[in-house]
Amino acid sequence: MEINATSQQMDMAEESLGQRFGEIFETLKAISFKGTGNTAANAGVELDAVVDMTENAANTILDAAGHITSIVGKKDNWATEESREQALDAINAHTEEIFMACSFQDITGQRIRKTLENIKTIEDRLGQALDKLGIQVDHTTSERIQAENYATSQDDIDALFSESKNK
Repeated sequence: MEINATSQQMDMAEESLGQRFGEIFETLKAISFKGTGNTAANAGVELDAVVDMTENAANTILDAAGHITSIVGKKDNWATEESREQALDAINAHTEEIFMACSFQDITGQRIRKTLENIKTIEDRLGQALDKLGIQVDHTTSERIQAENYATSQDDIDALFSESKNK
C-alpha cells in the first residue's frame, strides 16, 4: 500500500510538473516569429511588422523628397506660368505623400505599445510558472543586462552590434 501511495504521489507530481512546463511553453509561443501577427500575443511578428512599416515609410518619404528636389532643381519648370503650376502641383502631391507616410508613427506606436504589454504579460506568466516550480529569478541580473544594452545614439547602437558580432 505504501508503494502504491508513493507511486500515486509521483504520478501527481509528474503531472503537475508537466502542466507547469506546458504553461511555460505556451507562454514562450507568444514571443514567436511565426505567423501573420493576427494571434493575440505574437511579439516577434508584431515587431517585424513595425520594422517593415518603418522601412516602407522611410522609403516613401525619401523618394518623395527626391522628386521634390529634382522638380525644384529643373529650371524649365519655372520658365512659364503653366510649367510653374505643374511643378507646384507635383510638389504638393509629393508633400502629401510625405504626410501620409508619416502616419506610420501612430500605427507603429500602437503596435509597439501592445507588444510591450504582451511582453510584460509573458514575463509575469513565466515568473509565476517558475515560482510554482520553486525557481527564483534574479531580477538584478536582467536589470543590469538591460542597462548595458540601452542605446542612446547611433554610435551606441553600432557598438552593441559590433559587441554581438565579436562574441
